[in-house]
Amino acid sequence: MNDAVDDVIVADSSPTIGDRLRLAREAKKLTIAEVAAQLRLPQKTIIHLEEQQWERLHGRIYARGYFSGYVKFLGLPFEEMLAIFNLEYKSSKADTVYQQNNKKPISSFSSLLLLSIIFGACWFSYQYWLTSRVVEIEVSPETPVLQHSPEQQDFDAFSDSVVEPLLPEESQQAQDDLYPVTEIIEQQQIDAEQSVGSIIEQKIIAVVPEIDIEQQEIDNATEQVAVSTIDSEIETIESNQQATLELVFSQDCWVEVSDAQSNILLNKTMQATEMIVLSGIAPLSVLLGNASAVLVKFNDLAFDIAPFIQGDVARFSVGVEL
Repeated sequence: MNDAVDDVIVADSSPTIGDRLRLAREAKKLTIAEVAAQLRLPQKTIIHLEEQQWERLHGRIYARGYFSGYVKFLGLPFEEMLAIFNLEYKSSKADTVYQQNNKKPISSFSSLLLLSIIFGACWFSYQYWLTSRVVEIEVSPETPVLQHSPEQQDFDAFSDSVVEPLLPEESQQAQDDLYPVTEIIEQQQIDAEQSVGSIIEQKIIAVVPEIDIEQQEIDNATEQVAVSTIDSEIETIESNQQATLELVFSQDCWVEVSDAQSNILLNKTMQATEMIVLSGIAPLSVLLGNASAVLVKFNDLAFDIAPFIQGDVARFSVGVEL
């Protein structure tokens, strides 16, 4: 007996599907506003879901969508909760309530649409009646009708003119007298056009050679300037690269010197107390066999070869741009 009572109490105290949604939300310590913001739903929709007010969720499709999203957000068992939702939604008859709540606006809209159609039909009928109306104008029998008498029809206004027409012979003579004058004028216009054309051709023929001569002179001058510029640049470069090397020997020393173009300037053994000056395009490559016995000047300036001496042999280059 006690077991049956306990079963009844447990059944009565089991939470509803709305309570499970609310308890899961409270377990996550979330407010309705926070849930609505994260799901991008109105707060009223969350309240309707937790209170199982399905009829306020705009039909089964919307209610199921809101419910599924809320269940997944709370992490509840989806299949179980969806099955319970289907059972409770059918038993609540929410669709019937929703249709009844929305029946009146639909009827009002239909009535408004019907009135609009009737008004439009009446307006088009009236416009058609106006365009199809024919106004008949009656002609009064007293209206005078203008008629021409035989005398008026035979009337010739030229007969009363004070200007007498020319005879055919006189008219032909006037045309013959006028023709030579017209022919002379036309011939003068043709001659004038030909003379103007010949003058223009002569001017063009006279100007073209002058243009060719001037253009040739300009081209020659430009070419000469370009050649002179290049030559001056080459001379400047060569003068800038030309260098002098002075070697003074206190003991016998073997020497080899070459310039930037690999020209051998010196390749021999120099005797003690000798001195030599070499010129070439920098940089100059120098190899000294008895380096400690040589004094070096480059472009009249003393050049220290001590850093390049190894085993009394020095190999170095002077005139290298750093």
